[in-house]
Amino acid sequence: DRHVAIALGHHSDDNIETILMKILRGSSLTSLQGISKILVDSKSNLVKFRPLLSFAKSELVDYLTDLGLDWREDSSNASCDYQRNRIRNRLVPLLEELAGSPKALSERFGELSLQSQMLQEWIENEIRTGDIKEKRLLNRKELTFCKEYSSSSLSPSSSVSLSPLVHPSPKTFFLNLSEPVLVQRERLARFLSVAKGGHPVLARSVNQIMSKLGDSSSQRRVASVDLGKGFRAFCEGDNAVSVMHEDGLKMYCNN
Repeated sequence: DRHVAIALGHHSDDNIETILMKILRGSSLTSLQGISKILVDSKSNLVKFRPLLSFAKSELVDYLTDLGLDWREDSSNASCDYQRNRIRNRLVPLLEELAGSPKALSERFGELSLQSQMLQEWIENEIRTGDIKEKRLLNRKELTFCKEYSSSSLSPSSSVSLSPLVHPSPKTFFLNLSEPVLVQRERLARFLSVAKGGHPVLARSVNQIMSKLGDSSSQRRVASVDLGKGFRAFCEGDNAVSVMHEDGLKMYCNN
């Protein structure tokens, strides 16, 4: 299949703005990455690449000036009606001054983005390793169950089901408390995002859930956390989390 490539003009200032917006939204450490240099859309065979991400806007303006060319700016960028523009026009210049130069600030945020990426890769590896171990454990549990079932006096038509801990509901998540806390948090954040239909989840929500799960005073009752967009998480025991939308919750309570 043939791919179509498009070069985009995003520069390091755009990277800084993106990371700052994520910080202000309360994103997790693994989300504090800038704009991707290369993005491939497998459905449309479209490849987007950004060759100027290592250059600050001021460097690009100076380069064009030396060539006798004009820098073209979207007039809407000067408006502070939007959060990104306020970050661009007010916050970034101050940070550049405090860092010493636009290049210095770009390097600081580039390092932050790189560390975030490295942390995400480490967590991804831990999750893959944990999934492999869990799959092996699951296979052993199913094998043991099959052996016990075949050797029992139950008839083939008897109703027998595996433990819910072996096959949990798609809307229920069980923390593996033997995993590093960072991995637990990342798994939980991904579960919550999927349960919300792909909507992002704030680090604050993950913190609240982890806190309630670890609160010994709430172990015998169900605690809830508002996830936004009408979704609510229910924490039970020290590792069980379920997610339900308010519409489904109303139907459940009325039945």
